[in-house]
Amino acid sequence: APHKLRTGDSVVIASHTGSTPSINGTQTVTVIDDDTVSIPVNITVGGTGGTIQLQQNRYTCNGTITLGERPIDIIQKMLTCCDGTLVYSEGKYRLFVGAYTAAVGDLNESHLRGGLRIVAKPPRKQLFNGVRGTILDPHRFWQETDFPAYTNATYAAEDGEEIIRDITLPFTDDSFAAQRIAKQILERSRQGITVVFPAKLNTFKY
Repeated sequence: APHKLRTGDSVVIASHTGSTPSINGTQTVTVIDDDTVSIPVNITVGGTGGTIQLQQNRYTCNGTITLGERPIDIIQKMLTCCDGTLVYSEGKYRLFVGAYTAAVGDLNESHLRGGLRIVAKPPRKQLFNGVRGTILDPHRFWQETDFPAYTNATYAAEDGEEIIRDITLPFTDDSFAAQRIAKQILERSRQGITVVFPAKLNTFKY
């Protein structure tokens, strides 16, 4: 399969042996063709083996807007590039991207103003076990292009069929980044139990 790397991508090479100088570590690649890349190192002894791992920023925002669009529509499209949520609280907007953050406190019965409501799992009509969609591809003159779908065979077996959800990522220009976002969307939808926690104002800081 094509490597899908782009000129300027950083990669980490490990466990390569027999080359002088060593090429292990972080390198910047130049794409030769779909099967070949080069790195800026002169090797006098070829060496063998090793692994190569793409190293890139988790999220970048790449796209264009027009002044005729509504600001809220622009924001919603930009949020797709980071699996993000924009929350308005205490007179400020706060951006939460799709990344783990450590807990900052505990919730217990003293924070409740009513009973908990628990949803065991989403209804059948909301289930899906794969995500596919489109990005803007710089290799195709920034045309809208399909990225490889992310699917989960275990979930498909549970559902008895393949159910694909379509998404559009208008501010993402890399298929690897798109697949990471697709995976997060899928895994979040399959986490099962959802708890509605009616809270008092003493939880407002959270």
